Amino acid sequence: MKVRHRLQILLLYGLVSATLLVSGCRQLQATSRVSPTVSLRAIADIPMSGGTNRWDYQSINYDNDRLYISHLGSSIVTVFDLKSQQVIADIPGIPRPFGILVVPNLKTVYVSAAGQNQVGVIDENTLKATKYIQAGTTPDGIAYDPNTNKIFVSNENSGTITVIDAKTNERLEDITIGGRVGNTQFDPVSKLIYSVSDADKLFEIDPSTDKIVNRYVVTGGSEPHGFYIDEATHYALITCQGNNKIIVFDLDTKKVIASDTVAAGPDVLAFDPGLHRLYVAAESGTLTVFDVQKNKVTKIGELFIAGTAHTVCVDKNTHLLYFPLENINGDPVLRIMEPAN
Repeated sequence: MKVRHRLQILLLYGLVSATLLVSGCRQLQATSRVSPTVSLRAIADIPMSGGTNRWDYQSINYDNDRLYISHLGSSIVTVFDLKSQQVIADIPGIPRPFGILVVPNLKTVYVSAAGQNQVGVIDENTLKATKYIQAGTTPDGIAYDPNTNKIFVSNENSGTITVIDAKTNERLEDITIGGRVGNTQFDPVSKLIYSVSDADKLFEIDPSTDKIVNRYVVTGGSEPHGFYIDEATHYALITCQGNNKIIVFDLDTKKVIASDTVAAGPDVLAFDPGLHRLYVAAESGTLTVFDVQKNKVTKIGELFIAGTAHTVCVDKNTHLLYFPLENINGDPVLRIMEPAN
């Protein structure tokens, strides 16, 4: 169903805007200001294929306005057109897809096929998986370094990061960091790769040598998992599943500069650079939102989205938010929301 038609239906039924709660909002820095109330308005629930089971990471290619979504429980990667707001394809047979990352200049999508401890390679032209590359146990987060043309895959349950040559799609080696490995990110400022583990460490990796060059303690955090690197502030925004915290780590000073609470079970993060907003989705279904400025990282508030709404993606051009939801009235849906102010 097209969004325009669905919008008409939603309006007829009096769709109500949902407002983020600001009670208990506190500042991360003494110099921070309290942000105004933020409202999110539901746009549509798009019917999706597959079962009423778990979704996972998402990735956008802005060159062709496609959103790729891992439908973990159904072993499907769904391709959603951001312009027409329609599903254009379902790619079946990806064994339990977790992390996913599109690399536009290669016209390739890399997806963690955790069901076989592999990384699937999807051709954007044919929308078919052309190859599977062996990884470690439970491959999850994926990062790409455009300078070395390498893919870095965090293997959650084997304490390693698998390095893949994106030119040949061959496995190069595994980097051992130990513990349960969280997400992996490329830092466009330092040109380094960063990853976290439940040893409460942030690891700095040189992608030219595939060697760990530094380890930093994530003070105040327990079991860091998800994180995002904001290029403008050069902060690593790290969420911790063990104590439901967010840690702000300054990558220039190499220090933890702030922390705050997030909703229970933080998982997938999304960042809107235009609005300077960090969205933290959680297993509890509650979204936590932060305003991210240099020396001013402020918790705006929280909003319950739906049960197990643990994955979120934001379109930096339209500021629309995408939440794949397992079960809404007996069906999986893609909920689209927008900031109301």
